[in-house]
Amino acid sequence: MSDDSPTTADQVVGDDVAEAEFNRFMAALRAKANTDRMSDERRADFESNKGKVMDALRDGSLRVDDKGQPYYTPEGPFPSGPLRFKKPTGATLMSANGLGEDAGIAQTFKMLSQLTGQTSVHLEQLDLCDLTVPLALVAILLG
Repeated sequence: MSDDSPTTADQVVGDDVAEAEFNRFMAALRAKANTDRMSDERRADFESNKGKVMDALRDGSLRVDDKGQPYYTPEGPFPSGPLRFKKPTGATLMSANGLGEDAGIAQTFKMLSQLTGQTSVHLEQLDLCDLTVPLALVAILLG
């Protein structure tokens, strides 16, 4: 658990519920989370990103709808409301096609845009701290 994890008083849901919600959206989006088959580096990245997602589930900023799709409500001002994540498709990967090898952030924003239906212009308005959870979700879903 990270140092920024919600305290028990800040938690909206308990650890067991957060873990169940994480597993439910992973299953609904058909994302793989078998850490036994990951390299040590990949496992560490996955666990770090999962920790950010779990913290957001615990504090209620990340929720999972009845279809198993996660939606994130940024803490800072964001005119478009919650970010709803769709199941990744080939279009998600193709959205970053042609940007070049050194376009890591631009590629990530293009994929985030495709996953949420928000334009990059809208996503750029998010406070930097509010990007932590969406970027962790992108890493988990496309990892």
